[in-house]
Amino acid sequence: MEARPQPHNKAEVLRLGLAVLGEQLPIGWDIQPQSHRPPDTGFDALWQVTAPDGTSVVLIVEAKRVVERRDTATLLQQIKTVVDEHPGSHGVVVSRYLSPPVRKRLSEAGASYIDATGNIALNVSRPGLYVADRGAGHDPWRGPGRPRGTLKGAPAAKVVRALLDYDRSWAIRELVRVAEASTGSTYRVIEFPESEDLTTRNTSGAVVVPDWIALLRRWSEDYGFVRSNG
Repeated sequence: MEARPQPHNKAEVLRLGLAVLGEQLPIGWDIQPQSHRPPDTGFDALWQVTAPDGTSVVLIVEAKRVVERRDTATLLQQIKTVVDEHPGSHGVVVSRYLSPPVRKRLSEAGASYIDATGNIALNVSRPGLYVADRGAGHDPWRGPGRPRGTLKGAPAAKVVRALLDYDRSWAIRELVRVAEASTGSTYRVIEFPESEDLTTRNTSGAVVVPDWIALLRRWSEDYGFVRSNG
């Protein structure tokens, strides 16, 4: 499949999301945008999907350039509120790229999603429509200087081990000392689990691990004994 251009704003995210869904619809189905930037309505677009027998459903689309795992609770509540105000409609999250943890959380909540790389999950009961496909496993447009989106490497291993081995809150200087990692590496490493809602900050700004099993499982996705050791 030819690589799609990077979407730089919501309008481009919507255009590519519409294209991804259009390519995945079964023969005889049709999709038409009804509205793209409705004012003060709490959503970004309306797409009408029509089955071969003429029955249709309106998709209420919430578009985001970037969705982090920590954003999903607010996003899901926002979609639920809007869909409740439009009986018979179906909410869809559309983004430039949705990471595996974000897609998993949306799926577990029963939410549909589309990203510009081709990741899609859409399940509509009436008319009966189920579409699912996989696109990119990593953000193809992540630029230099952004969080790495991974817990690979020795600095990450040191920081994560400290977070897992001690049940406590961490000032960064203490985490640096116990992990025996550099200050710069520690700050860079901690950005990713924060973006994935695997660590949080308490009222004093200290780092806290709310669920050590979730962090351990996420680390295990990136860490491999053979890959990480000579």
